[in-house]
Amino acid sequence: MKVRVVCRKLYDYVQYDLKEIAFPSSLPDPPHIKKRRKLTWHEHFLVLHFSNFSSERVLQEEGWRL
Repeated sequence: MKVRVVCRKLYDYVQYDLKEIAFPSSLPDPPHIKKRRKLTWHEHFLVLHFSNFSSERVLQEEGWRL
């Protein structure tokens, strides 16, 4: 092969393939996956409130006092 062809292939490898190996591009999500929306502050509060409530109930059923 000519030196020019070898240099061109080396340049293409560094420009495209090596970059993809070092920093792979993320694949898009499959079409059947639906992204969840972000929760509002009120919804975060409700999640924490109900999880705390349910954990207290479980502890009371087991005989623990808070």
